[in-house]
Amino acid sequence: MLGTLNLINWSALWSPHYSRSDLAAKYCDRILFKDATFANLLTNNTPFIVMNGTDIATGNRIPFTQYMFDVFSSDVGPYPLSMAATASSAVPGLLAPITLNNYSGRSAEPAPAWLTR
Repeated sequence: MLGTLNLINWSALWSPHYSRSDLAAKYCDRILFKDATFANLLTNNTPFIVMNGTDIATGNRIPFTQYMFDVFSSDVGPYPLSMAATASSAVPGLLAPITLNNYSGRSAEPAPAWLTR
């Protein structure tokens, strides 16, 4: 699937920091997104789109928006569209979950007001 049979990818797939999801994101980036990030969507006068992933621990929907990334004390702008698309389509067992880093414990900024209510 998506190059897993290619011998060049085998060494990367043995790494604990690289999975078939990363390989799928790389493939999507090469074929569809061409290194595009969410910041690119803001500069192209395009409609507002929301890609969604799922928190596998709770089953809650996680929208890839700045509103939600504020909870993680992160910026959605540099996040690759290919990773969001892969997270949105990751089927448990077939593709590994995509991990989002949560920097809220390291940030001096308080949590968004809507979250603390």
